[in-house]
Amino acid sequence: MPKQIFTWLLLLIVGVPLSAQATPVTLTFNVGLRLPDPRMLDAIVLQFATADPAIDAVIWQDNNDTSMDCGVSDVLGGVPAIEIHDIAPLLAADDTLTPDAFLPGIFQAITTADGTITGLPLAFLPQALWINIDAFAEADIPLPTTGWTPTTFTDAINRLDVRRVLDIYGRHNINNRYILLLAGALGSVPLDYRSTPPPSQLTAPATVDAVQQISTLVLRGALEYDTLFSTDGSDLASAQITGAYEPPILLDSVGLQSQRLAFMSWDARGNGRYRPVPYPQATDAAPVVSYTTISGYINAETDHIDACYRLLRTLADQPELFFSPPAQISLIDDPNFINSRLSPMTDYLRAFEAKLTDPAEPAMVLPLEYSAVDLWPNQWFNRAFDQIIGGSTPANALTVAQSHTEAYYICMEPVLNASTLPADELQQAVSACAQAVDPDGYVLLFGENAGD
Repeated sequence: MPKQIFTWLLLLIVGVPLSAQATPVTLTFNVGLRLPDPRMLDAIVLQFATADPAIDAVIWQDNNDTSMDCGVSDVLGGVPAIEIHDIAPLLAADDTLTPDAFLPGIFQAITTADGTITGLPLAFLPQALWINIDAFAEADIPLPTTGWTPTTFTDAINRLDVRRVLDIYGRHNINNRYILLLAGALGSVPLDYRSTPPPSQLTAPATVDAVQQISTLVLRGALEYDTLFSTDGSDLASAQITGAYEPPILLDSVGLQSQRLAFMSWDARGNGRYRPVPYPQATDAAPVVSYTTISGYINAETDHIDACYRLLRTLADQPELFFSPPAQISLIDDPNFINSRLSPMTDYLRAFEAKLTDPAEPAMVLPLEYSAVDLWPNQWFNRAFDQIIGGSTPANALTVAQSHTEAYYICMEPVLNASTLPADELQQAVSACAQAVDPDGYVLLFGENAGD
């Protein structure tokens, strides 16, 4: 029986006038990311529309039309072209969700300074070390399913008898996240993003030691490396290995767009040559992690806020749709997850969650994008690392970077203490302080006429 006829008969039975009932609505849903199997979304939204008496249909699109009612994106804050509805009241009224069901801290990245929650977390994509199972078996090294210590990590690298041990998936020029993750794995937090502005600890013994170890891996060819400080020492990049090559350890994300988590080749039996494991964790040191979030958002202009939220709640229980770890980390104990093709990542997800819940020190989550204010301290750290690869001693190069950073934040103090500042004025202040502290570095990045 057609849904509309069934609803009409039901209304006659209960004696409610048709004119008093809301007409079932059609939701327009925008998908702002590439799904591994769009047919799954077709099935899910059809089932949702069939089961929800207030919904006639869900039409999904992938063209970022700003007329959508709601959507899903891996861009923090949803879609910049539309105003996002604050879902905080909807979450507060939802007795099916509790905060402890989610990955700890996952709402921070999608909560604005005024407390607006811009989306419902659906999945997250953490950074991991992907282990080549065959390479570790050949070297007789146990798989670190729950993680390494810094010592067992470096021992494993030294026992793997290949030239290039660690590769990075994708370009990483200027982006120093993988260096900061490795530094954290070795017990160092060069820039502490648990505070604003992040305290710099570039000359701390733990930082100097970690940078020394990482640079040694680069110099011996064990760690893939591209120059971090743009245009400064561009000839320092390590030699590229050409041809087909499967490294023993690959630095990559877990989930959507991961090179090693191909949707059709990973199944519940654990097929696939690579397995994700957490970055090493030093005893009594802050865990350092990095991840991005896939979130569902609601257009503030829609007339169907409640219906959109019900759809997002449905998608939140479907991690296989995104083939990524569920934001509701509690779902890894659900039979649907255990019996899914995602189940081989269960040990990794438990270990990742433990980094955020049981550390000796609060975990540091690296920002996905550096703020305008924080860009330059990272650039000075990058430049120091490049100079170390070029022959400088870690202590000397990091001392210069620390000095630049301290002077820069002193220069920026009036701006940091201001309650609000227009974006153009903020950028002008950043540029002025960076040029005053490091005029040569500023020219190297932006050219001779950058300040004109």
